Amino acid sequence: MIGRSGALVDLAGLLIEVTGALDPEEIQTTDRLRTTRNGTVAFRLEVERCAPMASGPPAAIVEADALSARRIVIRHREFRAELDPFDGTGTLARSDGSGAALDVTLQVAAKALLPTRNALPLHGAGISLYGRGVVFFGVSGAGKSTISALSPHPVVSDELVAVAASAGGWRLRSTGFSEGLQTSPRPPARPYVDLPLAALVELGKGPTFRLEQAAPARAFRRLLDVAMVPPAAPLWAAGLSVLRQLAETVPVFRLEWTPKEAPWVELERALGRTD
Repeated sequence: MIGRSGALVDLAGLLIEVTGALDPEEIQTTDRLRTTRNGTVAFRLEVERCAPMASGPPAAIVEADALSARRIVIRHREFRAELDPFDGTGTLARSDGSGAALDVTLQVAAKALLPTRNALPLHGAGISLYGRGVVFFGVSGAGKSTISALSPHPVVSDELVAVAASAGGWRLRSTGFSEGLQTSPRPPARPYVDLPLAALVELGKGPTFRLEQAAPARAFRRLLDVAMVPPAAPLWAAGLSVLRQLAETVPVFRLEWTPKEAPWVELERALGRTD
């Protein structure tokens, strides 16, 4: 069954126009990310139907286009997407029953667009701490989901956030997505959030609370591990420039903690409560 033709969605402050006849599951995706905000469209994605692929990987593979380093290709046995974040256009060809093809493509498009606009997608948990954003980051298993579940403060995201440089300073922005190219349906996204960024905190396990500020060089290396930039050389060149600015201008800490002792009182004292 074919439904509505096209929608305007907001991903981390980027307006993306989706065109083409959408199926019911794709309409659910665009409804979850739909916006009424006015502004310049950053990217246009054309969705079209195609015959089932003769072959392809069972999980989505994101890679640079062999013919153009500027373009990103997503390959899957049920769909194929080609994205040019510099030109601001892309296509998605998917077969019937392709499930999360649009969801996956929009997520990759956002990750590709952000570095070209002085911003970065980070594998991290975003928390609103008295009106200011704090990003807790680390490799898988570092405790992002745990600290989010224990937070007495509003959770922006427990997996994927965006940080962006602006005239007024760095901002934490919600993306509307969980991290990873999942194929299972996602829960409804929380309302779009845009907060001043107060700090980034690397998570580590320890017997008691311990918080130390990292030097910019160390902060750069640790944040490099969680920058979710697609594999294209021009995107990484832009992303590394943004990452260097971020590490040099926003406080980055290393936190050791145990879930047996919630760290919020100490964190509020260290990061500065502003209410």
